[in-house]
Amino acid sequence: MHNKGISTSYSIPYHLQGNGQVERMNGTVWKTISLALEDKDLPTEHWEEILADSLHSIQSLIFNATNETPHERLFKHPKRSVARTAVPSWMTESGFVLVRRHNRLTKYEPLVDKVELLDTNPHYAFVRSNEGRQMTLPR
Repeated sequence: MHNKGISTSYSIPYHLQGNGQVERMNGTVWKTISLALEDKDLPTEHWEEILADSLHSIQSLIFNATNETPHERLFKHPKRSVARTAVPSWMTESGFVLVRRHNRLTKYEPLVDKVELLDTNPHYAFVRSNEGRQMTLPR
C-alpha cells in the first residue's frame, strides 16, 4: 500500500517462531548480564552500565560450524567495540575471568568456571584453570 509516497506493510502480531527466537535471545542477553554483574560484584539495578560490553561479548562469539562471529558473517570484518578494539576490555588485562562450561554432567554443576587469563588476542585466549591446566580457547 502506498500512501503519500510511503510504503507500508502488514504482518500478523504474533509469529510463534519469531517470538521463540526473541525469547531465547533475551535469555542469552540476561544470562550474560547476570554473569557480568556477578563478576563485578554489582547489584542487578546496575545492569545498564554493563549492557554494551555484554552485547559486544555476545556478538563476538564464534560459531563452531562457520568459525566466524555473526558480525563477521554479515560484514566480513571483525566487530569493533565502543573503545574501538575488537577485543572486549575484560580480555585486555590479566586476571580471573569466567569461562562457560559447555559439557556438564548434571544441571546442578556450575555454568561457568573461574580461570586465570594469561594472554589474549582477537583470535584466542590462553588461560590457566584452578587445577593448573593451561589451555587455549577460541574467541
